[in-house]
Amino acid sequence: MRSVPELVADPAVEVQVNGTIEGCSAWRSTGLFVSPGKTAHVIVPSAATGAGWQVQTGCHSDDLSDKEELKRPPVMIRRFPINRERTAVSSLWGGLLYIVVPAGSQLGPVNITVQGAIRAPFFKAGQSSISEWQRTVRHHAAPWAELEADSIILTVPSDSIRHLDNPEPLLCLWNRITRGIAELAARPHPFPRPERIVADVQICAGWMHSGYPIMLHLDSVKEIAHLDFMTSNSIWGPIHEVRTQPAERSVGVPSSHH
Repeated sequence: MRSVPELVADPAVEVQVNGTIEGCSAWRSTGLFVSPGKTAHVIVPSAATGAGWQVQTGCHSDDLSDKEELKRPPVMIRRFPINRERTAVSSLWGGLLYIVVPAGSQLGPVNITVQGAIRAPFFKAGQSSISEWQRTVRHHAAPWAELEADSIILTVPSDSIRHLDNPEPLLCLWNRITRGIAELAARPHPFPRPERIVADVQICAGWMHSGYPIMLHLDSVKEIAHLDFMTSNSIWGPIHEVRTQPAERSVGVPSSHH
């Protein structure tokens, strides 16, 4: 995996999490990263305790335990049940921080506080400030970044998007792509749960594969996050993987390999 230099954690960051799920359980991004070997604390209101919520570190979901050659640790994700208002989380490898909200949750917007994590580049189409993105957000020190469109969330190395002055055109293209997929498949748009595409240094099979999240190699980042490349080359692979996603699926279980 990518080496992570010593990073300075924020003492406390408040994040709003969407606690309502109509379909499958989902990872809710926090825009935060837990440094390798460090401990962060997630503080939630009492209504979110015992509701099946979990804290997750990491997004590289493929288990590589059966591989003879490893380019990264075989298991990258850790989960911690939220059974009390304050939950300590840590990972030897570090990773982006998520709240896993179970199917059927109806808690609405929930404000949580995270202590001891660092900010990651994060941009949500139609909501994030472009000026703040240009000035500070894209330069946040975490090694992984997320860009969120209406129906897709891209997780890529931060270094691959630091040059990006305005993510809106890229995410508008993804909105057009997912809208077309929805029309062909008679699916609602935006999707009830946004699909996720995560870039990884090593995946369990193929050049990319479907699942939640869809996984692909770092060499394919240009196919999902570089607008000039996407508009001048075939990007059939990522579109195919999004198109073949079932409308409903349990969280975090790859469905097929290509």
